[in-house]
Amino acid sequence: MSKNNSKFKVASVQYVHDPEAMQDWFEVYIELFKEELISNASKQKKGEHMD
Repeated sequence: MSKNNSKFKVASVQYVHDPEAMQDWFEVYIELFKEELISNASKQKKGEHMD
């Protein structure tokens, strides 16, 4: 998955009939969640150094 600077929000997850497509979407959701966690942790870490 390539990283870009645009932001978007996943609003809902619907049932997918294709198991391979479902796996691909699951991986996308996990990657987005991971990036958000890393971003939040980075922001918190920067805040600790500014004190």
